[in-house]
Amino acid sequence: QAGGPERWIIRKTAEQCNGLCIELEEVVPPGVDAFSFSPDRPGGPPLHIHALEKETFTVLEGSFGYVLENPNGTRTKNYAKKGDSVVVPPGLVHGFFNPSPTETLRFNFKLEPPNPMGERFFEVLAGLFRDDHANPLQVVQLFEAGGITFAEPPGALRSLVAVVFKNAAGALGMKTDYDEYIWPCYNTAHRNSAECKAAKCDSHCHTAVSGK
Repeated sequence: QAGGPERWIIRKTAEQCNGLCIELEEVVPPGVDAFSFSPDRPGGPPLHIHALEKETFTVLEGSFGYVLENPNGTRTKNYAKKGDSVVVPPGLVHGFFNPSPTETLRFNFKLEPPNPMGERFFEVLAGLFRDDHANPLQVVQLFEAGGITFAEPPGALRSLVAVVFKNAAGALGMKTDYDEYIWPCYNTAHRNSAECKAAKCDSHCHTAVSGK
């Protein structure tokens, strides 16, 4: 399913992987967009850590830019091409981006074991982008629920920002999970159908978003 400029396509659910993994395909267009955290890493998320999951990236199309933290604490940019795989062990600071200003990046990634929310994390993330609700407060809430720790901004500032964002998001009633973004609720036609309420699609039943 689409999530704004980026697209996340579920290739293997946790159930299909016997609870051992989830596997998705991601498509990242060229250029800086709403999901970019840093202008020198277009189309990429903040540098982050998965505490428990090994993440394996396999490049399907384009150039895959990625950042890894070295044992001495420095962080370096690297590049992989179609057919290459990059394995990130649990606990390692990393991030990815599309370095090309003209070519689309497409890659598979596998998380072993699945993150705490499984593929639901990516369904919610895509839905938030689709409905223009992916503001920083909401994204921080979701990433925390998905077991992901941001690795920037640096040091104590990061901890302070995390606390402030979490408190503000809670005060504004932002949640870490949304049934309305889970298939089939995500499908606009289904959200207009008589079966929508039975599928527990929350308040989004019968309220399709025009043009989206």
